[in-house]
Amino acid sequence: MVGMGFQSKWVNWMILCVSTISYKFCLNGTFIGPLQPPRGLRQRDPLSPYLFLLCVEGLSSSIHQSAVEGSIHGSQICNMAPTVTHLLFADDNFLFFKDDRVEAVTIKNLLNSIITLSGQSVNFRKFGIFFSSNVKERDRMEISDILGVSDDLRNNKYLGLPSLVGRSKKKVFEFIKDKVWRKVQGCKSKSISQAGYRWVISDSLDIDAVHDPWLKNKDSFCVDQSVDYGQDNIKVANLMEDNSKSWNVEKISQLFSEEDARLIKATHIAHSATRDRIVWSNTSNGQYSVKAGYQFWCDNFVSTSNIPQGAGWSRLWSLDIPHKAKTFLWHFCRNNIPVKRRLRARGVYLPIICPMCNLDIEHKLHLFFNYIFAASCWQYVGLQFDMSKVESAPE
Repeated sequence: MVGMGFQSKWVNWMILCVSTISYKFCLNGTFIGPLQPPRGLRQRDPLSPYLFLLCVEGLSSSIHQSAVEGSIHGSQICNMAPTVTHLLFADDNFLFFKDDRVEAVTIKNLLNSIITLSGQSVNFRKFGIFFSSNVKERDRMEISDILGVSDDLRNNKYLGLPSLVGRSKKKVFEFIKDKVWRKVQGCKSKSISQAGYRWVISDSLDIDAVHDPWLKNKDSFCVDQSVDYGQDNIKVANLMEDNSKSWNVEKISQLFSEEDARLIKATHIAHSATRDRIVWSNTSNGQYSVKAGYQFWCDNFVSTSNIPQGAGWSRLWSLDIPHKAKTFLWHFCRNNIPVKRRLRARGVYLPIICPMCNLDIEHKLHLFFNYIFAASCWQYVGLQFDMSKVESAPE
């Protein structure tokens, strides 16, 4: 910090913040402590990100200085583009330099100097390295040995996604499609999937006639679960005539209730030689989308009796006011304002008395209408509210 130009007095303050830290914990409503951690600040301490930024700024300044001196050369996407020597994403760094032994040594020395000055350590085992296609294998091995890096960045992931994406995006992201499909296949037993997904009959070999959702004309898509069917693992194919794409009417009438039997007989059987497939029942094309899933969830699991519907939101977004004001009003109407009573309801343990008046609980109506300062602001601009109606609004 001294090398970055901070005054010694300020540096001493920061050292006191780190060295004199103590914590109290709330366990079952009782405070325990204070406890003094031997390693100073914990990772999620409010001060921790700012101290981390100082360390990262030291690394960034050192790299920039080396680039100015010509010790390292960054990368350009084209001749007229600016040179990029490093990119910082939170606590992840991307460094760019030429395939040169001298520049690799310079990068290594910069990292070692940051380790010495900050007291932090660098885990080179988590490093990944990527070379352009025209770098010789001998140079690749030499640079990797200097940096102590063995992993190819092409095999690494960042935030769950591939670090590098080439021309074949389909091949790179194929694993996402496979992962989602496995979840779809395994979510049949969950409530949202039972109501949202259903089977389309073709060869009927994969569909469990008792437990799977496959009846198109029934709300739950499933047969009556309260009936004792006398046997397990009844496939839909077992309900058809042998070597025929037609229903065994007599067998269906014996096994199922009158209503289910009627619906089964009315269910169309595809005559194409394809496998059974799962479709999303709430879209016309049978394809699932995030929009369709969100709409299904809101319709079935979210109470919207107190939320404006349809044109209500349209009127809000069409108001001739700054966009941030419209966004705030939307959050206010959706009860997304993090007032203390709302935070307490979400499991955040903190005092809920308004710190400005110390008289009432801090909820959104108090904060924006009832509080003396808020009321005087509305009076100053000439706006009046019928609080007898507002008071009954849901919190």
